Amino acid sequence: MPFEEIVLPNEQGASTFRSYRDEGGMLIDESIGAWKEIHYDKASLMDIRYLSFSIEKPIDARLYRGRESAKGKLSWSGLELLFNGKTTLRYNILLSGNALACTFTINRHGEAEVSLALLS
Repeated sequence: MPFEEIVLPNEQGASTFRSYRDEGGMLIDESIGAWKEIHYDKASLMDIRYLSFSIEKPIDARLYRGRESAKGKLSWSGLELLFNGKTTLRYNILLSGNALACTFTINRHGEAEVSLALLS
C-alpha cells in the first residue's frame, strides 16, 4: 500500500550550516525560521567558509527550509522534501559548489536507491 505523504529530511548541524540561499536572497541564523515553505526551484544551506549543499525541487514535491538551535537541546539546519506517496520521486543534492551529486530515487513503497557522481 502506498504512503499518503513522504517527508525526506536533509538535515545537518545548525552550528555549521548557518546560511540559507535561494532565488529570493540570503538568510542567516534565526532568520531562516523553523519551518518555511520554499517557492523556488533550488535552495542551498552553507557554512561560513566553503561547505554547502543544495536541493533542486522536483516537480511533484514541496520544499521546506528550517533551522533550530538551542544549546544543549537541539541543533539542526535542513531542507525537507514532501511529496505524496503515490508516485516515484527522484531528486538531487549537490554538495560543495556542485562537486558531488547525490541522486535519490524513492518509490511509492518507500524503497530507495542512492547514486553518487563526481562532477567536473
